[in-house]
Amino acid sequence: MEHKIIIDQDTAKHYGLNKNEAALVCFCLRLPYWATPVRIDGRTYYFIARSKVVKELSYFYEKEDTVRRAFNTLKRKKLIHYKKKKGLDYVCPTRRIEHWNSFEKIFGGEKKFGTSENKFGKANKAPGPVKTGDSGNSSKINSTY
Repeated sequence: MEHKIIIDQDTAKHYGLNKNEAALVCFCLRLPYWATPVRIDGRTYYFIARSKVVKELSYFYEKEDTVRRAFNTLKRKKLIHYKKKKGLDYVCPTRRIEHWNSFEKIFGGEKKFGTSENKFGKANKAPGPVKTGDSGNSSKINSTY
């Protein structure tokens, strides 16, 4: 089962996707890492069994027919190329979603790790101790860790 699904809410809303379709987009973007590539009409598609989608995205999909309809919806919205060949499903993500959940999209094209300022322009500080409201005794301190 696919345990972590990261949904780019802005892009999902932009294309009018529901949560199930957005999860399927995320799943389709991972196909190059494990699915079998096949050249069809000069483009690289990845074989994906609808039963595999139901198994991996069981929170979002219970039936293979629902997956087929979702593939067709994503195809109509030009987010994937979808082909059936000899009864098998092949998917190729389009350029419209190539930056879905990308580092550049999430962080505005700049690397933010290791900087000394947060997004509000204030210096980052390590969390310090927190005083307790223990009957006015300000000498007691609890760690935030």
